[in-house]
Amino acid sequence: MVADTVISGKNSDVRADVNSSVTLTCVTTARDNVRWTLYREIPPAPVTLFNGFKVNPKFPRIRVKIDEDTGHSEMMIRNVHSKDSGNYSCKVIGSNTDHVVSYFTLTVIGQ
Repeated sequence: MVADTVISGKNSDVRADVNSSVTLTCVTTARDNVRWTLYREIPPAPVTLFNGFKVNPKFPRIRVKIDEDTGHSEMMIRNVHSKDSGNYSCKVIGSNTDHVVSYFTLTVIGQ
């Protein structure tokens, strides 16, 4: 079973077997000003998964931890399904602009 833990890079490809867990780590010092977003082909609109301290309630399999000392943000997706495949971004939310720290492309393998 493939289960990945990926630390941020500008573009990171992640592969995971169905029903495994995936952890994506965004290296930043932003602490509470981090936003995780999912971009899928269907539906085509971006979906905010986590914004500051709150996980979107439509995604109960997602957990986000922020290290209080470093500010690194870690998003875990438990029990991945094919619908979790897509592009994920970790952004630092600023007062005037958002700064993308990392992009991840998740491919879920299997049924």
